Amino acid sequence: MKRSMVALLYFCVLSLFSFVSRADDVLHIFTWEDYLDPEVVAEFEKTHHIKLKFSYFQNEEKRDRIMATRNGQGFDLILMDGLTAEAYIKLGWAAPLTENEVPNLKYNNNLWRSHQPALAGYVAPYAWGTQGVAYRSDLVRPISRFMQLFRPADELKGKIVMTPQATEMLPIALQTLGYDMYDESPQALTLAAELIAAQRPHVLTYRSLKTNGESLLVTGEAVAAVAYSGDALMLKQLNPNIEYRLPEEGGIVWFDYFIVSRYASDPEAAYAFLNFISEPRNAARNCEFTYSATYNEEALKILPEELLANQTVFPAINPRMGTHKAPSTLYKRRMMSIWHNLGFEQILQ
Repeated sequence: MKRSMVALLYFCVLSLFSFVSRADDVLHIFTWEDYLDPEVVAEFEKTHHIKLKFSYFQNEEKRDRIMATRNGQGFDLILMDGLTAEAYIKLGWAAPLTENEVPNLKYNNNLWRSHQPALAGYVAPYAWGTQGVAYRSDLVRPISRFMQLFRPADELKGKIVMTPQATEMLPIALQTLGYDMYDESPQALTLAAELIAAQRPHVLTYRSLKTNGESLLVTGEAVAAVAYSGDALMLKQLNPNIEYRLPEEGGIVWFDYFIVSRYASDPEAAYAFLNFISEPRNAARNCEFTYSATYNEEALKILPEELLANQTVFPAINPRMGTHKAPSTLYKRRMMSIWHNLGFEQILQ
């Protein structure tokens, strides 16, 4: 779940993809940046004699736009949330993915399956976490609610970073107002649109947070943001004044997966990589690197107690937390109408 990209880079990336070598000893992976431990990557390349070539997307909607222009082709492995994975499966873009192809999937618990059972047989569960609020504790008072971002105090105005994705922004606004994240009633959606519109003058930018020293939270240009739990903890290593909270309204639980493309140039190599990162030792290493929770039960046995006890990494899931699901056609139509009427299509290009 993360990040945003300017239009020029977007088109440069598209152009680059048309040149990419498809040699059998190269795996092309489309994922978030900083989402795999570089040492795990290097070890796989050395032991399997397969080069991993990464392309990074900066938000999920632009990833899906790129994939749509290529009819699902161009990559061997793609990282995505459960909602997107379900759509890719329906489009026929995902190859079968079970313990027959990736034996080490046997180590994963059923947390993901209890929330997204339709994905079984097509995904390799990778990580999970939450989406809440990150803020600079040295610059502003504690933030415990999404509403504090939507109706900000003076110290927050002009220094807030919000998600650039309609598929995240609208559910968050609805949850903030006390509605179900996928309430499609005219009253709920009208109030959510008004809440988003009223906040807009106080937002510094609509983009996913970088996870390096250039992050706006690290530099102090921003003092609060909607953030993923793992990103917030990575940023806290760069600036200890960055705090993360699940909002009182509930927050959101997300689940990330890898799929093997139906058009993969070397499916066996893709399965080998997924089997490698699903080894308990490597699943634990990736968990420690990304600060995102692992599903791997054997990895949990070897992770440091300090990490296991960290409620930001391994939160207790409660009924107030929302989970993304496939929206109805009516909801999607109203969501895009709201986005268009607010003019976000232009400012997010």
